[in-house]
Amino acid sequence: MKRLKSIFLAVTLIISIFSGNLIVYAEVDNTKGPENHKNSYSINEYEMLKNMTFEKGTIDIEDNNEIPDTTEVSKNRDNKKMEKEMKELSKKLSKEDLIKEYKDKIYSLKEWKVKELKSVGYTDKQIDAIKNFDGSEEMMIAAATTVDVNIGLRNINSSYQGTTVDVIADFNSQGIQSNWFMDIFAVTWSSPLTVVSNTGTVRYVNSNGNSKYYTHTPVPADSLYARQMKFYKYKDEGYPAYYVHSGSMIIKLKSNTKVYDIAAYAAYGYNSISVNPYVSVKGDVGLSFSTGVSNVGWDYTSN
Repeated sequence: MKRLKSIFLAVTLIISIFSGNLIVYAEVDNTKGPENHKNSYSINEYEMLKNMTFEKGTIDIEDNNEIPDTTEVSKNRDNKKMEKEMKELSKKLSKEDLIKEYKDKIYSLKEWKVKELKSVGYTDKQIDAIKNFDGSEEMMIAAATTVDVNIGLRNINSSYQGTTVDVIADFNSQGIQSNWFMDIFAVTWSSPLTVVSNTGTVRYVNSNGNSKYYTHTPVPADSLYARQMKFYKYKDEGYPAYYVHSGSMIIKLKSNTKVYDIAAYAAYGYNSISVNPYVSVKGDVGLSFSTGVSNVGWDYTSN
């Protein structure tokens, strides 16, 4: 019997600016195409810093938190030393300090050539704001780095013998970020689908137009129904330095039952200052980042 074709789409967005977290809970009609259920959001770097709830010495860093020894961690970096430095920073920095750092970054970018700015992802509009930067809020917004996130469902095969589907998510950065901390890219999806296999890639670029690609194995993110990648925004591996530019995850899912409704959500967590950033699953298809990590871009889709 055919399913009803006229069920209303109901989407509830709960946005929590506290600690930069943004959580999405969604109840949707999945009988229509994914184009009717795709909801995306992004916030630029300046607006994110401006909206942060941040007080000196309040960054939640525990003594036993260590940066994991994974492929995304540079072998040249001393993790223990970096933890100590970041703990000290957490006692001194404020939101105003981070915004000042952001402003100083734009002033320094004025010295870059247009070709160099384009090489690290800045658009013509951003470049115009950088070259004419006067320190005003309007110009800070226009020049700010932005991260776009996209997610889609591919190769859906569902029957009473079981269900398989590929979740493909990617992010793209327009410009470089203001610090070198570790960011998070995370994906979650509806149950009862579980992971068969997953792969991830992060691309870094430098001002000469060169690229470096790093392969990642996405790891569980607080749930059977979520995966994440952690990676540094910056790679000090020769001159000029490399900055995170884009990345993707391909996650193959399956269920032993017929799954009618499939939903997936991807989010980019911008780390302002956290030794051990993490992400938690909230609701049916939602993510929340830890203190000091802001959701600056997300996308949602369903079948």
